[in-house]
Parts: sequence; C-alpha cells; structure tokens
Amino acid sequence: MVAVDATRARVLALAEALPRGGSVVLDAEALRRLAGIEPEAEAGASVVLTDLTAEAAGAELGRSASTVRAWCFQGRIPGAYRLGREWRIPRASLRRYLDAQAVLAAGPVGDGPPAAGSPVDLGRWRKHYRKGAAR
Repeated sequence: MVAVDATRARVLALAEALPRGGSVVLDAEALRRLAGIEPEAEAGASVVLTDLTAEAAGAELGRSASTVRAWCFQGRIPGAYRLGREWRIPRASLRRYLDAQAVLAAGPVGDGPPAAGSPVDLGRWRKHYRKGAAR
C-alpha cells in the first residue's frame, strides 16, 4: 500500500506540473522508474512515440507545415499545443482530426437540411442560382 501511495504522489506531482491540456509521453523504463520498479535490462531498444511537430504532421498529411500551424492556431486540431515557438500535435489528436474530416467529407445522410453547425455545400446553391439567372 505504501508503494501505491508513493506512486500516486509522484503521478500527481507530475500532473500538477503540466500546463492545462498538456500531455506526457513515457517509455516503459521511465514508467517503471515512476512506479518505483527497478528497470529491467532489455535486449532491444524501445521505441518512444512522441508528439508530432507541425512539419512532421504536414509530411504525413501531404500539406505544408504552415497550413498545419494555421489549423493548430485556429483550434481545428484539438489537443495541439505550443512548446516554445513550435506547435506539437499528439498522434491521437491528429487521428481524431482526420476521422472528423472523413465524416465531413462523406456529407450529410438523407435528403433533409444539414444539421446546425455542419458545413453547407455552396456548390449546390451556386448551380441553383445560375439556373435561375439564365431564364
């Protein structure tokens, strides 16, 4: 029970030191040290997944880094945060953003009007307006 309380105190101290919305990436060895467990000697090196920079996210998305930075600034990618002068994007946040974009690209289901807050297809309106103007 004492080890659990000590681990809980360490985790709470770490959480209080983070800015709101911040995230921490720990490899297995750091997690063991935090829990007070001696690290084991491993044969292979561990891979640490870190948050992406705007440049790395842009490379994955096929967009420029400036576009990704603009999306972060506009709040389009929830969970993105600034580390100094650089934007950092958690991989899970990027995945959620891409999933949301896929849903928006699929368009509304049914023939009714779009839901409040959903994007509107202005192309349909333009075609309708042009037909009316041609008469």
